[in-house]
Amino acid sequence: MELKEYWKPDVKSRLTADPKPIQKPAAKRSKHPLQMLYRRVRSYFIINTAGILFTAALLFLFPITIVQVLLGFVILAQLWSAKRTFYLYQKIQYALSDVKTGMLHLLKQQLALILDFIKLEERLTIFVLPFALAGGFIAGGLSRSQKSVTEFFAEPTIQIGILVTLILFIPIFYFLTKWINRLLFGHHSESLKQMIQSLENHTETG
Repeated sequence: MELKEYWKPDVKSRLTADPKPIQKPAAKRSKHPLQMLYRRVRSYFIINTAGILFTAALLFLFPITIVQVLLGFVILAQLWSAKRTFYLYQKIQYALSDVKTGMLHLLKQQLALILDFIKLEERLTIFVLPFALAGGFIAGGLSRSQKSVTEFFAEPTIQIGILVTLILFIPIFYFLTKWINRLLFGHHSESLKQMIQSLENHTETG
């Protein structure tokens, strides 16, 4: 049998076709605790920004002076929180780009910043909630009753209602904030603590 009988068109086309480029496997996202915290801080900043826009929209929806004053305090607190979040985001970003230089010191510094950030955010919740809850209660009550602000606050049931709302919902939202922070940052901050302890042990035994 001659060689040309083996040189069939389908075989020839496969042999002469341009070779397909070798596809590299997709790069996996880093699971380093600091990298994960960096992503969570970025998400927190986005949520914070959405909250600012939502509160600003409420200012226009309820053109009531006392409500706007209360919500104004809320927006100021949200802006301050957003500024702190963005600062932390930049600090972690810088640390990630220079993580090989004095790594142990750098990781400990970032962990301290993150833990301080979480604590202050929880304290800020206690400050913001009375203004937010009172503003929401007054806005809803005035829109339903169609009364003036003076007439609205003259009713004892309204005063008691505001007080009960604050007493009931401040602890609920405070612990909700702690739970959300633990959900966002708890696992990765603990992983970062363990990494720091491991590095310290290695330095002591090395």
